[in-house]
Amino acid sequence: MNKTLLKRVIKKELSDIKYDRKKKIAICLIIFIPILDVIIGMISHYGRFFTEFESYGTKDGILNLLEMAHRPKYSYFLTGKTQGHIAQILLIWLLPIYMLLACGDKKVGEEKVGYSVLLSTRTSVKTIFKGKLINGFIVGFFAVFISMIINCVLCHIVFFKGKEDGNIENLAQYMGSIFKATVDHPYLVYLIYILLFSILAGLCMVMCISISYIFKDYKILYGISIGIWLYNIMHKYTLVNIVQPYIEYGFKYMAISFTIFLSIVIVSVVAGYFVGIRREVIQ
Repeated sequence: MNKTLLKRVIKKELSDIKYDRKKKIAICLIIFIPILDVIIGMISHYGRFFTEFESYGTKDGILNLLEMAHRPKYSYFLTGKTQGHIAQILLIWLLPIYMLLACGDKKVGEEKVGYSVLLSTRTSVKTIFKGKLINGFIVGFFAVFISMIINCVLCHIVFFKGKEDGNIENLAQYMGSIFKATVDHPYLVYLIYILLFSILAGLCMVMCISISYIFKDYKILYGISIGIWLYNIMHKYTLVNIVQPYIEYGFKYMAISFTIFLSIVIVSVVAGYFVGIRREVIQ
């Protein structure tokens, strides 16, 4: 493997994001949606100051309203505490769309304009494929990771006096070990959930890029990528088990969910590798 070429590919893929409005908008959306979640929660709770002014229009009323908010650790994005779960649906369910826009569909665009990347030898095609996957994982991982951290910080600012726990702490005694660990060590465990979600985002990007090597049509690429993701969201061992704390499912369900999706990603990478390498070398 030509390490110099690999570094050049990764560097070029990353730098291309700076000059592509579509990619920047996609990444900004990933970061903004968890911020929107805080805004929705803030309006939903603190809006009572205006709708129930007689109750909360005094100094004591304001203090009471502040304390009635969920504690910051129970208001984080992945806990899904906002009404309607709108932000969670927008980001988690539609994640492959953002991944494709961010850089997952770039290969299709290159093919349509007849762009030949660097060299046309078998070695260079392998390196370019690997470089795109590494870059894609990095972009997907850090876009989600940064958005989750920003959301956490904002929750601590907006709901700084919140004392409500939504009966979560009382439920802990009846739930499994993961639920109890989340209640006992909320910040450490939630960080693990953030890392898991970030890894899933990176893998989702890798899957999308691999599929783009097989299908050179935007509609097919988006349809298959979204379909695979929604399948993993909607079946019995849903990926939501991996990214949502304070649920009743244990490690077994999380492990099965991750294994199923990882297997699909590996199959897509292998298929994309052999189809992409063969096609590009023949060309």
